[in-house]
Amino acid sequence: MKQQTVTTRAAMLAAAGTGIVCRFPMPPAGLSPNGRVHFMQKARLTKQYRLDCAWIAKAGARMQTLSELRSFPWERAMATVVFEVAQPGRRRDADNALASLKALWDGIVDAGLLTDDRGLRVVPADPLFVKGESAVWVKLEEA
Repeated sequence: MKQQTVTTRAAMLAAAGTGIVCRFPMPPAGLSPNGRVHFMQKARLTKQYRLDCAWIAKAGARMQTLSELRSFPWERAMATVVFEVAQPGRRRDADNALASLKALWDGIVDAGLLTDDRGLRVVPADPLFVKGESAVWVKLEEA
């Protein structure tokens, strides 16, 4: 798996263009497909992370759509994902990283930005891993 790096957060956001860009917290380790937690603990983690992501998405959409006329919910959207991690050069499983974001996508649907996550396409399939604080940057564009 080829890992790309971006040196600054400003460069990453400058390439954002016209989409909605939100900074979400990194998903808890228990939400990883490799996480070995009790199902009730996983349910609590999923519920809390989904709620947090819904509030962040709702606030981000409001702030970035004040100057533009956008109608929500979108039927289809493209998402670009960038993971901010402490050690970007370390090997990471991109499939597991994206799979751990299921509660994030559900939170975006709960916020009213998308009608359903079936119309969501993550581009590129291999997310970027950049040096920084522990966070997930998501850029949504209407498709």
